[in-house]
Amino acid sequence: MDKTDLRIAVLMATKDGAAFIDEQLRSLLAQSHPLIDLWISDDGSVDGTVAIIEAWKPRWTKGRINLVEGPRQGFAANFRSMILDPRIDADCYAFSDQDDVWEPDRLESALGWMQSFDAAQPLMSCSRTATMTETGSLVGHSPLFSRPPSFRNALVQSIAGGNTILLNRAARDLLARASTRTGFVSHDWWAYLIVTGAGGVVR
Repeated sequence: MDKTDLRIAVLMATKDGAAFIDEQLRSLLAQSHPLIDLWISDDGSVDGTVAIIEAWKPRWTKGRINLVEGPRQGFAANFRSMILDPRIDADCYAFSDQDDVWEPDRLESALGWMQSFDAAQPLMSCSRTATMTETGSLVGHSPLFSRPPSFRNALVQSIAGGNTILLNRAARDLLARASTRTGFVSHDWWAYLIVTGAGGVVR
């Protein structure tokens, strides 16, 4: 299948993000990849976040925006609820924070890497992040780790933020099965552990 035919589900956890979420939705709409369904789990916002999301629904031209009610148990439980949600069906899955701004080729680039593997192989693409001020000035980048990704490394080190992760369906299915057994404190480090522990490939 050509990568442009692959549907991506972006899983966004929100809570009182009205000051930031519009800019992130703009950057998601500007993604070079054409097929993106956005699943937003809101954890009880009281600041207008939900109204902003609702206003975006008719403007979303890449698929659908789906707004669901979160578990109201913190961000980790919110992401877990989306990993387990059987309604979310896609070829690949990405985590998003409400205050992100993504580079336009962020998803397309990760998909290009995944195309060289068998779809049955659990895959996780991740990267460094750039930290910005509210006015858009660059503060710095997350660390560039020297050790190659592996389960041994995952036991002692988290290598990337969740908002840089793209999972193929096989990797997401792994996380869903693991999520039925236990919760987690940090979805990004936990994903790194599960995918590498099951013999998946991370880059």
